Amino acid sequence: MPEVSKSRVDRHQCRWQLAIPAVVLLFPLGLAVYAYAIRANARAILRDVATLKLGVSSLEDVKALAARHRNHLDRAMNCREQTCSVSFVVPNTWLHRLRLEPEAAFGAQVEVNGGKVDFIHVILARNTRVFPTSNSGGMTDEYLKPPVGLAWT
Repeated sequence: MPEVSKSRVDRHQCRWQLAIPAVVLLFPLGLAVYAYAIRANARAILRDVATLKLGVSSLEDVKALAARHRNHLDRAMNCREQTCSVSFVVPNTWLHRLRLEPEAAFGAQVEVNGGKVDFIHVILARNTRVFPTSNSGGMTDEYLKPPVGLAWT
């Protein structure tokens, strides 16, 4: 067995002594950057969805929105000639997996019929463990023409 010099052992100890504090400092910094990115992405989607106008914004506007936020498309865009449905989701996956936050997600859905936006849905949901059957949060729906069967129609 080859002999290990004391200087070599000292170098390895020094590396470990530097690596551990670096990881301890960089891990929270990485989580902070991740949390900031989640918030910034959700805000950007919300800002862009809020600029859409029911009955005015076009299919091209929605396609441009989807292209800008393609990293957060919930599923493939379902578009045909004059109809389209696009939805986005921004989850807090790593904060939840590391048990730093309850599971939460921001979501938005936009539907186009007849070449114009006719439905916008925005939701922020968080598992607060208050309701055993569903997440808590807030949601807003905008309809060009409310579907039959809603309480206020």
